[in-house]
Amino acid sequence: MPKIAYILLCHEDPDAIIEQAQYLTQFGDYIAIHFDKRSPDSAYRKIRSALVGMPNAALCQKRVKCAWGGWSLVQATLNTLRTGLAAFPSAVFHA
Repeated sequence: MPKIAYILLCHEDPDAIIEQAQYLTQFGDYIAIHFDKRSPDSAYRKIRSALVGMPNAALCQKRVKCAWGGWSLVQATLNTLRTGLAAFPSAVFHA
């Protein structure tokens, strides 16, 4: 059965992002996460540290400053897809 890879575009609440990653990966599925570059670096570091022990989670390192309804959301999505494809080449992706 193929494993699902979820992509998450986020801009706040690192604790909820970490919880979501734990939940979605607990049964073997994958998650690739983009954290908005406009958000605090300290929150990004918190997420990155929490994901170290989660092999089925990947954090996009190429962050974008996102604007609601702007092309930057498309770029963030593409960056996150590339991160997920590199980390989980056999996964089926859902956004």
